[in-house]
Amino acid sequence: MINQQLSRFATHENSAYPQLWRGCVGAWCPSLGPSGSRLHDYSRRNNWGTLTNMDPATDWIVSGGQYALDCDATDDQIDCGPNVPSGGACSVAAWVQRIGATPNHNTIAASKGGLQGDSESTFALYFNAFLGWSWFVVDSSNNLTIVRSNTSTSTGVWYFACGVASASAITLYIDGQQRATAAGGLAKSSNHVTKLAGLTDSATSYASNAMLDDVRVYNRALSFGEQLLLSRRRGIAFTPRARRLAVPEQAAGGATPWLYARRRSQIIGAGGVH
Repeated sequence: MINQQLSRFATHENSAYPQLWRGCVGAWCPSLGPSGSRLHDYSRRNNWGTLTNMDPATDWIVSGGQYALDCDATDDQIDCGPNVPSGGACSVAAWVQRIGATPNHNTIAASKGGLQGDSESTFALYFNAFLGWSWFVVDSSNNLTIVRSNTSTSTGVWYFACGVASASAITLYIDGQQRATAAGGLAKSSNHVTKLAGLTDSATSYASNAMLDDVRVYNRALSFGEQLLLSRRRGIAFTPRARRLAVPEQAAGGATPWLYARRRSQIIGAGGVH
């Protein structure tokens, strides 16, 4: 059964996991159901994403019993505007499934100003089809700190990626586990446009050949436990407190049903996320 847009889901104080909404400045979750050419922002910041160079009739697809957005390797992108706070401590978390081998760099989420390269960016989380994942942060002095993981990606598999920038370090997590870290400063403050799935500068294309779901941006550093909780399943922060079922969460990679229910005997979209 497809988990279509739910009549009951929760955010902020009504969520079973209210800590996952603290400091959230952008929350885009395609698995809650198609919304045409606009992608709803559930953070209360109204940073709705605009599907650019995308076809709403074909780019909302079903994977693992849940909707996701399908981004091609050419020019698809989701423009979330200039109002997503990106300075200081920050975190980016997302679920990603690679579709093909190209392009070389696949942007998951980035906050970027002009087209002059990394020095114009505040942060970016992206992956290479064969060489793994990267997370970079540029501080107020335009110093670039980047960490990379050699965790390669396979097609047809959902991965959870999370980049965290604190006052002392930037850290990259994949499927809930720390993969790389380095000493670094806070991201510089700016009103850069935040984009999901696609970014191009004068030298390199960062368009993504991937499916995206449950992308979140925070204006604080997530703890290890918080990113681990997000890695349990797509859309976990939307679990209603009153309808959370007493079933153990499974680690990323396991077949975990959605914890929404019409009644305790019926799970909407049972069948897992992979």
